[in-house]
Amino acid sequence: MTKNLVVVTSVINIPNLPFSYTETRSKFTREERFEQTKNTIATLKNKIPNLEILMVECSDLNEEETDYFKNNVNYFLNIYSSELKPETYVFGKSKSLGENTLLIYAINYLNDNNIEYDNFYKMSGRYWLNDKFNYENFNNDKIVYKTDKNNELDTYTSFYKIPKSHVFHYFNFINDNVKSLINCICAEIFVGYYLSTLNPEIKCKLEYVGVCGFIAVWDNYYLEY
Repeated sequence: MTKNLVVVTSVINIPNLPFSYTETRSKFTREERFEQTKNTIATLKNKIPNLEILMVECSDLNEEETDYFKNNVNYFLNIYSSELKPETYVFGKSKSLGENTLLIYAINYLNDNNIEYDNFYKMSGRYWLNDKFNYENFNNDKIVYKTDKNNELDTYTSFYKIPKSHVFHYFNFINDNVKSLINCICAEIFVGYYLSTLNPEIKCKLEYVGVCGFIAVWDNYYLEY
């Protein structure tokens, strides 16, 4: 059976700092973000078989929050306390730099700990899988994703899947393009550029994924795709 590994990227205790494109980093409180991320984990467990979850957090969590995640995911990594001060990258103006910093730590963690998996999913904390999610759309050896219908490069980054054979290829792409991340390239366009470098045979674009969530920077903006 295919072994699925979902990396949940998360910042529960969000700082009051702007992104490059908005002064508001999140409309949701710490408590709301915590509850929303609990729902993320619950729907993943309910919808994806043979699953392990690696949660990569970057904030100063309290004991209740830390204990919950340690008890409800397979692997919990909070890089906030790292000697390398990753919060410098995660809390800056570039959303794409922050997101990909979390992914770099996740991939290194998987490699350093010899964690086995067949498919690597990226899930943004606070989003969730809905009843229209169909696991069979992802049970393959392709990169599975969705783009905006008006822009092929504009890729939805809250949930996508990469087979293990291409995880380190994307890892290297991130490291080779750090300058673009620092310069605040749109996170969705960054993934789109990566996908544009690949042969069509390795890619599977869906019309509907089965993911919902509230966009943090806009009040009550609900996304379903």
